[in-house]
Amino acid sequence: MSEERDGGAVPRRDPDRTITVFREAVGAAFAESCRRGCVAYLPTAGDVLVSGDLHGNRINFMRLLKSADLAHHPERHLIVQEGVHGGPASEHGACLSYILVEGIAALKAKYPDRVHVLVGNHDLSEHMGEPIFKDGVSLNQAFEQGLAEAYGHRRDEVRQWYKRFVESLLVACRTEHGLFISHTIPDGRNVPSFDVGLFEHQRLSDDIHRGSSLYNLVWGRDHRPETADGFAELVGADLFLVSHTPCPGGYEVPNSRLTIIQSYDEAGCYVLLPLDRPLSHAQVIASVRRLLTDRHPDDTVSIELDADLGLGAGGAPEE
Repeated sequence: MSEERDGGAVPRRDPDRTITVFREAVGAAFAESCRRGCVAYLPTAGDVLVSGDLHGNRINFMRLLKSADLAHHPERHLIVQEGVHGGPASEHGACLSYILVEGIAALKAKYPDRVHVLVGNHDLSEHMGEPIFKDGVSLNQAFEQGLAEAYGHRRDEVRQWYKRFVESLLVACRTEHGLFISHTIPDGRNVPSFDVGLFEHQRLSDDIHRGSSLYNLVWGRDHRPETADGFAELVGADLFLVSHTPCPGGYEVPNSRLTIIQSYDEAGCYVLLPLDRPLSHAQVIASVRRLLTDRHPDDTVSIELDADLGLGAGGAPEE
């Protein structure tokens, strides 16, 4: 899932710093000015940069940050999702994606009203302890091993704050002009029973279980036109921008309402869209950009580029 190499040394992490980052991110999430329930209603000025799943790829995350350049675009919003599972591993096979999860939380705390973090199925998997396997390997066990190597006897404290962070995440972001941005949409068989009251829930703790509308939303992979039409009518949307489904080419367009992007490998993409006007499906598709070809002159692709996000190889306090 990542161009970062495996086998790196395990970074030593400061649990107190990490807990503080999660606490600040949770507070920022619930205080978000455009949030109502678990949906962010984006303004009608500026633009929004949307990523797909990141799955541990810190290099692509840093490329997204460079492309977003939030410090110099005060009306720009950034939507990110699924930092967990994937990316580089330690020399013992432990998943290091917790570093990216913590970096996303730090970014949320840094830009509380302009960074929006969507919940995905891998977030629910970690929260619920429901295993996900890839190539015969339990992603959850590898993630747990990573926390143990980084935090030792305090890993359970860090994990509890990660779970609180998941409970604070957004289910969707919406624009004034009919674009619905979420991890994915439910399968057609689950659309009739989908409870739109979910969107009014401030905290997701009561929705994180198998069979809930949230669970069905983040696990859907039904891309038939009639499914998109039915869900669009239910939620009052025109177009959907989602991730979740692997896209070997970086993005896919399965029907006239749906655009799928992913951001976790060399084919990874993002979308940059204006917020002040309606957009056609063709205009959304034309706005897809590739991370690897959208480089900056000084792009060294270093994971230490933003040290205050804790993305570097260290992350421990000074001795």
